[in-house]
Amino acid sequence: MKRKGILSKIVLFLTLSLIVASCAGITPAPEGTHLSVVAVSDIHSNVLPYEAKVTRNDEKVTIIVGGMDKIAALADGQVGLTDGTLLVSGGDNLMGFFYSSFDGVPEITSMNMAGYDVSCLGNHEFDLGAEACKEAMKNAEFPIVSSNMTIKDPEFAAMVDPYIIKEVAGIKIGFFGLMTPDLPRVSSIGSDIIVDPDLTSVSIEMVRALRLEGADIIVALTHIGKELDEIVAREVAGIDIIVGGHSHDTFFEYVKGPGGWKTIVVQAGVNAKEPGILSFDVVGGRVKSPSWETVLLDETEASDEEIAAYLNEYKEKLDEKMEKPVGETLTDLDAISENVRTKETNLGNLVADAWVDWFAKYGSSPIALINGGTIRGNRIFNRGPLTYGDLLEIIPFSNTIYEVSLSGKDLLTVLEMSASAVRVEGDACLEESV
Repeated sequence: MKRKGILSKIVLFLTLSLIVASCAGITPAPEGTHLSVVAVSDIHSNVLPYEAKVTRNDEKVTIIVGGMDKIAALADGQVGLTDGTLLVSGGDNLMGFFYSSFDGVPEITSMNMAGYDVSCLGNHEFDLGAEACKEAMKNAEFPIVSSNMTIKDPEFAAMVDPYIIKEVAGIKIGFFGLMTPDLPRVSSIGSDIIVDPDLTSVSIEMVRALRLEGADIIVALTHIGKELDEIVAREVAGIDIIVGGHSHDTFFEYVKGPGGWKTIVVQAGVNAKEPGILSFDVVGGRVKSPSWETVLLDETEASDEEIAAYLNEYKEKLDEKMEKPVGETLTDLDAISENVRTKETNLGNLVADAWVDWFAKYGSSPIALINGGTIRGNRIFNRGPLTYGDLLEIIPFSNTIYEVSLSGKDLLTVLEMSASAVRVEGDACLEESV
């Protein structure tokens, strides 16, 4: 029987209700309860298994990893090992060609089938705009939390809670969510969504509200990156666990906050290659004896056959689109992330030159500038035919190209600002003291 999350939306009790509950007597949380949290973030629509390189016997080999079918099986495998398990997401469940091809339906539906308990939103959910994100989230049967977003669209706003409480094995676990303050800069949210950048104040308010609601344990699901996770943990007492995303790190750490409070901060990489399992005891209302492991979802891991069969229908449709040849390259194209973000590459030149050529057809003689982070793939595209899938792997986002007029002086300033952002060993920017 699959582990399924049950959503219980919690409303803020009136002070009188709290007094009545106190007088009536509240059953204390069970002591020594053993729980686990299966953490997945930044899956980027990779709900189907995909190829990845790993090191085995000191050699780099390509294997098949990931997939929502294996995520579900991993979470189901915790049943019987603990008193209760929660499957959660740190955002960026949607992204790229798969998202734009099927409107997020297979991603969200397979998350429902896997029994996700709660998720926050990530910036890539908004790659196709707020309306597309809303339509995708209509399929969610699990709660979505975001505490620092104001959504003006009432229909969309009703889908997103600032916080929730779920009871697992008698333990009330409160969840709240945080979105990166960079959302307006990196995604297409329009003017109907406002992100509060004061993560500390928002978190303090969420901790207060959840404690008033009777939460025994508080978990922040965040899509703000490791650095901001650590700042929140240092500045806010009362958060027991932060399950993060956005920076694609894999780590477990304790961060000391106000009054000696310690918060566990974890993140489980990217693309669900190695989800994390955080296991712990709840004793005296605190998290005790935590352990953290990541699990490589390779061919040795179990699969949920129902989810695999459901997603295979979309794989067949996707393959038909992706395998269509659209051109040919006479040389290898460099899409390695470290290269396209720090120096000139032939692929960066190709993309920029393609823009110049397109605008030249309409009478312009432009100079094309492209953000290195726009180019994805993080691999070498070998000489030979290029398919539609190759192009969408290289440029997965629906970015808008703008034509503006700049003076030579302005252009020089732009180039200097870009060059100044590159960090190299030995420069003053990497020194701890300036």
